[in-house]
Amino acid sequence: MLLMSDEVMRWATSRAKTTAGQANLTLELCRLLPLPLPPLPEQHRIVAEVDRLLSIAREVEAEVDANLKRAQGLRQAIYALNEAFVDYLNFGGYLHGDWGLEFDDDPPSIATDGDSPRG
Repeated sequence: MLLMSDEVMRWATSRAKTTAGQANLTLELCRLLPLPLPPLPEQHRIVAEVDRLLSIAREVEAEVDANLKRAQGLRQAIYALNEAFVDYLNFGGYLHGDWGLEFDDDPPSIATDGDSPRG
């Protein structure tokens, strides 16, 4: 964008050498191209702000990574609980065949109102 600014284009076209209708800038002229930079204190402020924002980004990235690991552990725990529950139903004699639950004379109780399912 800077190189396409009106100021830079005027500078370049006023110094370009034209041969056979083709305008060219020499390497020497390109080296002399004035590129405006902010004052040094402003450059330091910009660098400090970029460093601060990158630090925040690294912290957020670390937090996201930790949460992803936590979620993976929770997912594995859910799978393990599901497996244990299915095993309990199968080996407890409550699940027969592949078509669903069939309870025998003493089905497992379900805790309600904070009661223990065993008692």
